[in-house]
Amino acid sequence: RRGVEMAAKGFGKQPAKAKGFGAAKKASSPPPKKKTATAAPQKSAEGGGTTAGKQDMHPALLALIAETPQRRAERQALLEARAPEIVEELQTRTHCFIDGVLGEDMCAAMRAEAMRLLGDKALEDKIIDTDTRAASVVIEPELFLQAPLVTEYALDCAKVFAPLLSGKNGPLSDDASASMLACYGVDGGNFNVHIDNHGNKDRRVLTLIYYMNPGYDSERQGGRFVPWEITEDAPPKTEPPTKLSSDVIRPLEPIDPVGDRIIAFWTCELPHSVEEFRAPLGKPDGRYAITVWLTAEEGSDVFASGRHILSPTEAHDQRAVQERAPS
Repeated sequence: RRGVEMAAKGFGKQPAKAKGFGAAKKASSPPPKKKTATAAPQKSAEGGGTTAGKQDMHPALLALIAETPQRRAERQALLEARAPEIVEELQTRTHCFIDGVLGEDMCAAMRAEAMRLLGDKALEDKIIDTDTRAASVVIEPELFLQAPLVTEYALDCAKVFAPLLSGKNGPLSDDASASMLACYGVDGGNFNVHIDNHGNKDRRVLTLIYYMNPGYDSERQGGRFVPWEITEDAPPKTEPPTKLSSDVIRPLEPIDPVGDRIIAFWTCELPHSVEEFRAPLGKPDGRYAITVWLTAEEGSDVFASGRHILSPTEAHDQRAVQERAPS
C-alpha cells in the first residue's frame, strides 16, 4: 500500500503515521512520512540531486508529460463511468470488484512501468516485506519521472472515488497521500488474514486495489485475494479494539487478481488475505497491484470509539499494540 492535481505536481498532506504500518520494511504500509507539495518533482529518478531543465529530459518523457492533461481527463472519465457500481455495492457490502476499468492497453502500459520499478531495480530501491515476501514502493511525487502512469492513476483514483464514498463514514480526503505499488515476484509470497487499520492515528477508511496482471492464471500462479467474513459469533466492537479469533471468521469466495480489475473494501471492516503465490515462469509471472487508501479528513469522527477490531493473526496483533501505544 495508499496531491489533488499532479501532472508533475506534488501530493497533498500525509495522514498521521500509524507506527506499526509506517515502518519502511512493511509492504502493507501507508506512506511513512509527510511530503510537502511542490511545483514539480525535485529529485532525480535515483534520488541523486535535482532534475535538470526540460531541455535535458528524454524526448519520450517530454512527450508523455505534454500529454498528461488529456490522458488524465480520459482516465478520470473512465473511472467516473464505473465508480457508481462500486459505490452502490459498498452501501450494503464490505467489498466488491469491477472489471474492464481502464482498458487492456493502459493496464499493460502501467504494468510495464511497475516491472521496471519493482522487477528489475536493485534491492536497495525496493521495500521487502519479510512476512509476505512482496516488494513495494510508496507512490510519492518523485515517482512521477519513473512511473508517470502509475502516479497519475493514484491521484485520479482518489479524486474520483473520495467524494462519492464519503457518505457512509464521513468526509474522505482526495489527496492520494496513502498509495502503494507492490509486487509478488519470483520468490513467491502470501499474506495471512488481517485487517489493515487498527485505529489510533491511522486514518485509512477505504481500500482500492487495481491489478495489472493480463492473462493471470490463478490455477498455475495462486495468489488470489481472499475476503473473510466476520460471523455473528464475533464479540461486539469495543474500545480498546476487539480481537478476532480464528473461530469467528470464515473465508469467502477468492477473487483472481486479473488485469484491469479493481477490488474495493472498507479498510477497518474486512479481514482479508492473499493465497500463496507462485511464479513458475519467473519475472513475467509477477503479480502487480496499486493500492490506494482513501483517508478520513482531518478532524473527522470516522474513527469513533468502538469502531475498531484487531486482526486474527499474531503479527498484526503486535502491530496493533505498537500503533496504539502513546506517542
